[in-house]
Amino acid sequence: MFPEITDQFLIDYEQPIEDLMVQFYGTLARIDASVLCFGAHLYYQNVIQVVKSKSVQLSNGNGNNYTPFNSKVPIQKFDLPSWTGARGEHVPGIHLRSLLENFKVVGRYMYLTSTSIPVSINRSFSQAPIQYCLIDNGQMNELYPIWLIHPHRLLFIDTLSSATSIPFICTTAKQIGSFHHESVEEYHIKATHILPAQREDEFWITTTTSSSESQYVGAYLSLTEDCADCEILSGVQFELSPQSGYVVMPVVRRNDINGFYKSIGVCITGYRYKLSNPGIENGEREFIIC
Repeated sequence: MFPEITDQFLIDYEQPIEDLMVQFYGTLARIDASVLCFGAHLYYQNVIQVVKSKSVQLSNGNGNNYTPFNSKVPIQKFDLPSWTGARGEHVPGIHLRSLLENFKVVGRYMYLTSTSIPVSINRSFSQAPIQYCLIDNGQMNELYPIWLIHPHRLLFIDTLSSATSIPFICTTAKQIGSFHHESVEEYHIKATHILPAQREDEFWITTTTSSSESQYVGAYLSLTEDCADCEILSGVQFELSPQSGYVVMPVVRRNDINGFYKSIGVCITGYRYKLSNPGIENGEREFIIC
């Protein structure tokens, strides 16, 4: 299936399967760094719940015993590094906007150099996620990603001068949000956090609080785990094409015990953005991801 990858390492059938998988993913990452681009599953758990409920009905209906359906994604039974994306759904069809420098994979560890933007999660507010989401009165509420409206208009990410991070808002817990693009139909990842935006005369500007009148999303996170803070690797940018109007950037979370980082998802935003407080963005440094 991947001749250009499998030709680069020897397959030892006595080797533990997890070691072979790590070796495979490491070779894949060196060829295609978009392995870092993955988000929270959008449909998988819903499909599993349907299958589980049907298996219970069958078991109760005719007396036969059925093995409970394992709702865990099959690959997650293996102990793989976070950068493999085994905990999420990969974003297809994208490529790096520029070559990565000081990038390597050694065993279970990925080393890369990048700038980063700190993110904080605002749990005081929540808002229905992107695209068609049911609201209380049964009507459909739409939130539009700005790159689908004006793909080349500047996004001004506005924060307080004293701010040390960009606050994202949690999406409503029991609703589903997805990211659509006309050329690939749909990315099957869930929008777990959003950065609302509003339209100005010549640009977009973000807002830091949830509003029922907010119709636009300047950026969103798709994270595979809950957290209070994380970092966007702003120096590692992927795109579908220059015409798509958006970029995809990996998101990582620091382990305070050992100082290593864990890949936990992606940030998707308009490719033309500017920080009102450039000091929020950290300078280049090495990230060790495992």
